Amino acid sequence: MKNKVQRKCIVTNRILDVEQLIRIVKTKSGEYIVNSDAKGRGAYISNDPGILEELKRKRFLNRSFKTQVPEQVYIEIENLFNNK
Repeated sequence: MKNKVQRKCIVTNRILDVEQLIRIVKTKSGEYIVNSDAKGRGAYISNDPGILEELKRKRFLNRSFKTQVPEQVYIEIENLFNNK
């Protein structure tokens, strides 16, 4: 039996299957892509809209990418949750 791929949510610190997570990627060119399999530095957040407020308030993406993440990335994540 093959093991499922799991990653840790940067907000909740829970280990979940990748199907239950959203990946945010920072490419080498500095572009941020939400929910993508693009190559680059990635951070995972739970697929739960309840974490959005804490993600914004505590700026977890800034910590993960060690840089200032544009507000547009947070808006894209919020739109992704709203479209579900």
